[in-house]
Amino acid sequence: MPMRLWQVRRHWNLFARRDPFWAVLTTPGTEGNRWAIDEFFARGQREVDAAITTIQARLPGTGRRQALDFGCGVGRITQALAQHFDRVTGVDISSDMLVHARRHNRHGDRVAYEHNPVAHLGRFADGTFDLVFSVLTLQHLAPEYSRRYLAEFMRVCAPHGAV
Repeated sequence: MPMRLWQVRRHWNLFARRDPFWAVLTTPGTEGNRWAIDEFFARGQREVDAAITTIQARLPGTGRRQALDFGCGVGRITQALAQHFDRVTGVDISSDMLVHARRHNRHGDRVAYEHNPVAHLGRFADGTFDLVFSVLTLQHLAPEYSRRYLAEFMRVCAPHGAV
């Protein structure tokens, strides 16, 4: 039976207390809090840089004002997106993961982290974000939640934006 949202939140809060970076990116040899933090964030930067290159090639009119990182965890992707967007919002179900994300924020007020323990993105208006980005997140959710969130991604994405 798939986990309910409260169970997912509980699990990720536990992961955040035990080994937050490895929970996000399970690279062999990095478990037990052995991630080199600079390399952890550098991998996120490389991943985002490649994605932005692809998006710009396929959708050259995509804006660069605001991006949403859904399931941001400790902020690996959020921080990388801040190199490409004026403002980035990271949302996560785990308040404990967000403690780490805020601690590693290198972009001040241009990056915001918000706790989102519900099955929607109702806190955001329609068409808010030029890019809605999510990686290594939806597979942790029951299909009913993934479908809801995908619909929400489309709702909060700006005209001519990308999901």
